[in-house]
Amino acid sequence: MDIELLKWFLEYVPFIILVSLFMALLKFKSVAKACPEMLYFLALAVFFEFLSRFLSGRRTNNMPYLHLYTTLEFLTISLFYYRTLKHFISAKVLLGTIIGFVIFAIINAFFIQGITNFNSYARSIECIILILFSLIYYYMMLSELSIKDPIKSTDFWLNTAFLIYFSGSFVLFILSNLINEQSLEINIAAWAMHSFLLAILHIFISLGLWRVPPR
Repeated sequence: MDIELLKWFLEYVPFIILVSLFMALLKFKSVAKACPEMLYFLALAVFFEFLSRFLSGRRTNNMPYLHLYTTLEFLTISLFYYRTLKHFISAKVLLGTIIGFVIFAIINAFFIQGITNFNSYARSIECIILILFSLIYYYMMLSELSIKDPIKSTDFWLNTAFLIYFSGSFVLFILSNLINEQSLEINIAAWAMHSFLLAILHIFISLGLWRVPPR
């Protein structure tokens, strides 16, 4: 295991979020019309990525901001699923699930894991909910046959991006406390894997935004 390579991967690969941001800005008007929630999601991702790096450089605990980011990330991605699934499953179920998670995330931050600790419970539950939403999307797509050519569908690429990222991240988040007790090399390897999943997420998002039809 080349620890220096993993450190490089961990340090620089997350900057791939700038690729999907560039694609969103390049097709801003079309994206704003077709999938406006992605603009919010990418703005959050870029802001909190640089905020995290700034705080790490100052040796400041950035966990409180991770609690906030988890909640906002879930809300923006949920807007995507609300838009795509509200005609297929009850809008009340979707809204109830979204509100329920937000309430849990707040309770977890202040009364369960604490705002200065890694929010593994909230992150894991976020993954489970979004994986379920993504699988429901595929079921809807197959049952309604509404998308004849998935490769040309923006929503298909976005849904696939979320499924891959949150499926892989779920394992890391649920095992995070155990990982943190291991050696430095194992910690770096685990979070380098997260960077790899993040890269896949934003590559697929970029492909999806590239497929957004002209306004």
